[in-house]
Amino acid sequence: MVGDANARFRRLPLPRLSLKDMSPKPQPRPGLAETDPTYFRAEPVSFVRRGERMTNAQQRVWDTLRDTILIDVPRHHAATSIHPDANIDVPSHFPHPARPLIVEIGTGLGEAIAHAAHNNPETNFLAVEVYTPGLAKLMERIEKLELDNVRAIPVSYTHLTLPTSDLV
Repeated sequence: MVGDANARFRRLPLPRLSLKDMSPKPQPRPGLAETDPTYFRAEPVSFVRRGERMTNAQQRVWDTLRDTILIDVPRHHAATSIHPDANIDVPSHFPHPARPLIVEIGTGLGEAIAHAAHNNPETNFLAVEVYTPGLAKLMERIEKLELDNVRAIPVSYTHLTLPTSDLV
């Protein structure tokens, strides 16, 4: 009986494998960049797009303020890109376009830019962020603080070019 119990734990011989027996790694599938070079990204992606779910409060403020706060841009291939031929007049989206402009890249949930805009009402602020719930949270702060000097652009900063004359 003892012998039968130990038989269950007996080592089985493993098959010997050589490198030639192993299958090759799968090769990447050709992408759109192969047929259309404009799809090729020469620069690294600067972010990981997170989930898009919003709370009820965020959805309400998004639906209410997005047309005022968000600067709509023509897209290229990606949802966070700007078409290379686009010419965006950022100051014209503010009630006071002649004011100095400060750009925050990677606004997150908007705590810093809302605080700065509240404390500097004579300056315009542009939030560059791709995280939709973060932009909605920023809109909640804008609404609560009654700010008119903040706008947001939902793009990757690698696609954004602003004339230096617009910046502080």
